Amino acid sequence: MPIGGLEIGDYTQVGLYVMLWSHSTHKQALASETGISKEKIEYKETKIGKHCFIAGHSVISAGVTIGDGVIVAPMSFVDRDLPDGTVFSNNRRMRDLEKEVRLLKKEVEKLKGR
Repeated sequence: MPIGGLEIGDYTQVGLYVMLWSHSTHKQALASETGISKEKIEYKETKIGKHCFIAGHSVISAGVTIGDGVIVAPMSFVDRDLPDGTVFSNNRRMRDLEKEVRLLKKEVEKLKGR
């Protein structure tokens, strides 16, 4: 039977109540095959790099690859690959603050250039 697999890099911290998925049964449920057939189960390898921090109550979806040095904010649902050094959050306020910080950094760089 195929399995998705889970790889976690050195020095990575995984918080309490984090779910790391390496398979999904949603297609099995949609096909009304729960408990009848395993053919619709999707198995995908999930990888988390080294030196990461995955905060509690977060979910890492099956098949996601997280690069090295990534921080996942609390209560995030990660459904896409994250490159090295990413700070990821599904929290709207956090994303707004990160956008403001990026804009302020650009303004500071412009001022330094004068």
